Amino acid sequence: SSDVYKRQTIIIPSGEFVLEGSLIITDDLEINGAGATETIIDLSRQGNIQISNSAVVSIDGITIENGQASEGGAISLVAGEVESPSSLELTSSILRSNGAGGGGAIHQDANTRLYITDSWIHGNEAHYKYGGGQNNGGGILTAGIFVITNTTISNNKTCLSANGGWYGNGGGIHIEHGNHTCLLYTSDAADEGL
Repeated sequence: SSDVYKRQTIIIPSGEFVLEGSLIITDDLEINGAGATETIIDLSRQGNIQISNSAVVSIDGITIENGQASEGGAISLVAGEVESPSSLELTSSILRSNGAGGGGAIHQDANTRLYITDSWIHGNEAHYKYGGGQNNGGGILTAGIFVITNTTISNNKTCLSANGGWYGNGGGIHIEHGNHTCLLYTSDAADEGL
């Protein structure tokens, strides 16, 4: 039926793919890999994946590594319209070795939705050297609604502030001030801060 809405789909085969610069997604999109150990996106320390403009995005079966940005080393989820928030479903994927000023792997704005299932958030870093100056959320920095299921968040870290006076908050997950909905199901957060 022409009335049935379908998102665009990108299928990425096995292999390692290097991106130079950020990938900006402003429309609904499905990105499917061959499995997290098979399909690897290397962001080459030159950007991240930005989801904005109320886009509804799913990423399945992919590793995203070596991203770098002031917010969200691998993925930045930018606020959409109140009635139509930007959202991300991350499934059976790995985010590793990414760095940002806030949200080493993922930075989630208010008025967004984040769903993570069967994934691994590992070895990411929030550090002022990447810009942004927050140092919070070594794995995830969130100000929105998020649901995490059967996922391991491990070996992520924050750093000292530029003047050496304090460490950032939330080695695993840092929840920003305000009202939030947070659901964790059979998940393992192996870092300080939730």
